[in-house]
Amino acid sequence: VRCVEWAPSLNGEKQHEPRFAVCSNSFKQRPAALALMEFNSNLAANCLFTVEEPILPSGATQVTWAGYGGSQLCTVHGGGELLFWHGAAGSLLGRLEAHKGPVSQVSFTSDRCLMASCGREDMQVKLWSLGPGVQPGQAVLLRCFQSDRPMNAVALRPALTHEDLDANVGAEARQCDCLAGGGQDARDVALVGAGTDDQFDPQSLCLGGGEGGLEEYAPPGYEERGKGSGHFGPIHALAFSADGMLCISASEDGNIRLRDLSMDAATTVPQGASTAQTSQVAATKVAAVPPAAAQAQQPAAGQGAGARRQLPGQQPPQAAHITPQPMTQAQPASQATQDDSDMRLKAVAICDFDPACIGWPPQASQRPLPLRRGQELEVVQDAGSGWSWGHAVDNPGMLGLFPTSYALPLARYKEMLQAAADADRRRAEVTAAAVLQQQRQQLMQ
Repeated sequence: VRCVEWAPSLNGEKQHEPRFAVCSNSFKQRPAALALMEFNSNLAANCLFTVEEPILPSGATQVTWAGYGGSQLCTVHGGGELLFWHGAAGSLLGRLEAHKGPVSQVSFTSDRCLMASCGREDMQVKLWSLGPGVQPGQAVLLRCFQSDRPMNAVALRPALTHEDLDANVGAEARQCDCLAGGGQDARDVALVGAGTDDQFDPQSLCLGGGEGGLEEYAPPGYEERGKGSGHFGPIHALAFSADGMLCISASEDGNIRLRDLSMDAATTVPQGASTAQTSQVAATKVAAVPPAAAQAQQPAAGQGAGARRQLPGQQPPQAAHITPQPMTQAQPASQATQDDSDMRLKAVAICDFDPACIGWPPQASQRPLPLRRGQELEVVQDAGSGWSWGHAVDNPGMLGLFPTSYALPLARYKEMLQAAADADRRRAEVTAAAVLQQQRQQLMQ
């Protein structure tokens, strides 16, 4: 089974007999299929229809409800083709050649009248209409955006409507209407180097005026709040919150990140906050308190893990190949020692990192640096695209690449430990007070 999706309900009304669509690949003697299932009041499943190969041209990678109120079903196929089916009878209504090469994903608005699609080979995001005036089984292309990276996932703001397409919205009132994400495979990054520094960030798009297409859009304060501070691997899933103010991205790096897209997000950050705080990004891989050995006496803190700094005599890494250069030999030893201390940033690993888990090729020219939680690091340089170059404090001779988001500046790490200790202390005080109060009540009885 590749995908399942519940039928949408109009105006939030509860369905009398819930239905869901499901698509599956072929397996042994069973052909690839599309099916519509329904549950009755006794929770007994009933198959309303099934479409199998060869009527179904190939196994679908996604099935979703389309058209006003979900009157149609849309299936996504590997050859760049979308198929539309009658939502009750299962008859084929139409075909759409949406992209050159495979369609990675489609997404619909709440009313199911607008559809976004994305392709990995053509690196495009397209906005389609299935609303009034469009025949069932057909879609009309409205907007197109050409990205600079392979596209794996797309999401539309749920409340987006056809009226928004015609509205002449000023720049100050724009908001994120579409999210798209993807990026190079981790294997490609290891073999040939990373592309743009933000290729693993979701691309925020808004409707252009007139025939302006889809335009890349940065929410207020986004540059200061964390552009390029996202994933270090390709994005595979995106989703808006119901009000369109938050977005979630899920990546091959194992992280799920939350971003604030609201207009007032830039004003919610206190002055002097660190990059990790101002990025308005949260990851699911939050470190637990490390072993006591990792909390022992530690050197002075730097400013932030992965800060873009260079050693004397060192050139910035090129996108195609990352090779840090040694320190200039002619530099006086005392000055080199001082500069090295200033430039190299102290950090602590907050997650384990095993390069074998992401298929790091053994023949890659860039060497990875395995991490274990609580390990002290020296960050030499930000290599871009969510990766940093550094070494373990106890093994300075082994330099390698590691995910920037897997390490915290030492100062921030100590703050987290102190905050955790304070929280434990407050919980213990509250518990002790509750026990004392209970004992007093028992004595009074």
